[in-house]
Amino acid sequence: MTDVSDGNNGQKQRWVQTKVVVRDHIVVPKIIPQNIETADAFLEDYVIWTAVMLVLNTVSDAFEFFVTTLFLKDTKTPIKGDFLSMKKSKALRLVHRTVSLDDIKVIKNAMKMTVNDVLLGVTQAGLSQYMERRYEKGEIAGEDRGAAQRKKREMGKKKRLVVIKPRVAATLVNRMLSITTMTFSNMVGPVEEVSFYGHTITYFATSAYGHPHMNDNSQEQKWVRTKVVAEDHVIIPKIELENANADAFLESYVSDLTTIPLDTSKPLWEVHLVDLKTSDAQNVVVLKIHHSVGDGMSLMSLVHACTRKTSNHEELPSLPNENRLSSKSMAGYSRLIWMVMLVWNTLCDALKFIATTMFLKDTDTPIKGDFRLSKSKRMCLVHRTVDLEDIKLIKNAMKMTVNDVLLGVAQAALSEYLERRYGEKEKKAGEHESKRNSSNMLKEIRLRACLLVNIRPTTGDLANMMAKGSKCKWGNWIGYMLFPLSLALHDDPLEHLRRVKSIIHRKKNSLEALLTFTSTKILIKMLGVVWAASLTSRTISNTTMSFSNLVGPTEEVSLYGHPITYIAPSAYGHPHALTMHFQSYMNKMTISLTVDPTAICDPHQLCDDLEESLRSIKAAVQERNATQ
Repeated sequence: MTDVSDGNNGQKQRWVQTKVVVRDHIVVPKIIPQNIETADAFLEDYVIWTAVMLVLNTVSDAFEFFVTTLFLKDTKTPIKGDFLSMKKSKALRLVHRTVSLDDIKVIKNAMKMTVNDVLLGVTQAGLSQYMERRYEKGEIAGEDRGAAQRKKREMGKKKRLVVIKPRVAATLVNRMLSITTMTFSNMVGPVEEVSFYGHTITYFATSAYGHPHMNDNSQEQKWVRTKVVAEDHVIIPKIELENANADAFLESYVSDLTTIPLDTSKPLWEVHLVDLKTSDAQNVVVLKIHHSVGDGMSLMSLVHACTRKTSNHEELPSLPNENRLSSKSMAGYSRLIWMVMLVWNTLCDALKFIATTMFLKDTDTPIKGDFRLSKSKRMCLVHRTVDLEDIKLIKNAMKMTVNDVLLGVAQAALSEYLERRYGEKEKKAGEHESKRNSSNMLKEIRLRACLLVNIRPTTGDLANMMAKGSKCKWGNWIGYMLFPLSLALHDDPLEHLRRVKSIIHRKKNSLEALLTFTSTKILIKMLGVVWAASLTSRTISNTTMSFSNLVGPTEEVSLYGHPITYIAPSAYGHPHALTMHFQSYMNKMTISLTVDPTAICDPHQLCDDLEESLRSIKAAVQERNATQ
């Protein structure tokens, strides 16, 4: 049996029947022993030495392979292309040259080498001459020839060219190939003249393309200064409603926007002015901004900076101050114990993060989408507005933060929603399970949310953020925590809040968010944006949902004289079928859901469950306060 692969058709390697020549597999070393005992000892030493060298060489090659895959790049030379940012196939140039095989055999016999070894040596010598000529042409103007020659020799000493064979390259990922410089191959052909359907063949010239080893002048994407033409970013759609529902039309319009990518030839933002009266507002403004411009806190701050207080059109909106947790504010913890717990919790979270990236996946539930295909999906965006005072009432009674209350409400709502979805599935299958069995099923589910965390040390008010020389950091400064949701049906809805509080207390004594942010930055520098995004996407895809909470103005604001009734931010493009965003504004909290309709076909029902969970938790708190 021998290994055969069809590179042109992209088929996998396969085994085929072949004739075995035993003598080709037997190696007889030249040994001149003095006696039988010496021969046995020599043979034993030879076998041991061969085994040791085999292991050492294998370990060394494996180490070099992994290091190359991670960060060990070849020097950028005139013959090293850039395929990290390549999205379209390239037009390649194929040339050939025929030489005498007898000349190669003369060298092979004289040097006691194989034909492949001779070709590698010839290739190395040819590349040296070619690179010498290319660098000779690229001498710096005004530099004397001696200095240019010295610089060229220094560059030649620093150049690192890794040449790999195609059978080895076939096992490497595109990342590893893009880091090396070239591919080398040698194939054996017929020893005498052959014909193809009666036509005499004069030469064979085989080649391959599609791998990242072609010279190219393309560069990675980067930001450039440009002139902003506001009219190119403002879109006013023509609306023909007739008898259609206005709210449904708006949801469909916004959902359609998720399938249309932004034009990268101009700044990555759009403003859609939708002249449509809905149940919440007289008109709607839809802002579509690429996440590379900034994170949620940064973009919402920019939006708030465009508004003014309705009561005073000269003043910027007032945002509540965010209290950062510090070691001094932790009653009952000595500083030493706090540091030990911080290190331990961070270590545990780091191990869970690595395990999630590698293999630890959430349970496949009805709300976990399938994002294995790279094709973008049409997402559905819905929202619901609730009373912020109800959330603050629960927060004060349970001695929690607003974010903790929202996590508890989300956990209770998801428990009810999934219990209903599993109940419908059992009903269709003709099964009759009790509510207790459904609850037990929920407890066996692993469902984690990516909590997006603003890691800026301080945010301050808008005036300070917009001031020249401000220390506030714009752009993307977010990390995320993997938060496990405890799904269950409880007679006491406050149990959801207690469980969330215990988990979030430990998460707050961990550097998980800072760790994920720092690791992403390191990956970008070592592997590039494409591969860092791929690894991050892999981690996120092994979880179920995203969760975010943003703070908004405490009083009514206006956008160019138009009072704003609600703000509903959201995000899409990441591999989650469910994303929950909470945005406070005045005395209201807007719940914004981004869902994959193929997984969650009834997002409004989920909004109902969120609203009902908030009501039940509020009622339980009021009942507890009344009994106390």
